[in-house]
Amino acid sequence: MDENALFTELNLALQSEDYGRAARIRDALRRASPPGEAPTLLDWHAYDIPAWLCERAEQLGWRYPTGAAQAAALGCRYKCMHA
Repeated sequence: MDENALFTELNLALQSEDYGRAARIRDALRRASPPGEAPTLLDWHAYDIPAWLCERAEQLGWRYPTGAAQAAALGCRYKCMHA
């Protein structure tokens, strides 16, 4: 399972309050990362995106952004800062 799928599974486990499963997925994310590069579990607010968008993502059960969503958020932030 790739990192994006693991983050999706982590969000589903947290949404259903299955913390044992969430811990196993967190550990799988750590094992799937390159040595010395543990995945960063930052919530949406860490990416300086609008508060309404953070709230909407959390309402949809996406507590943590996937790697692809993180890259998109960082790209949007960079583009907005350099426009």
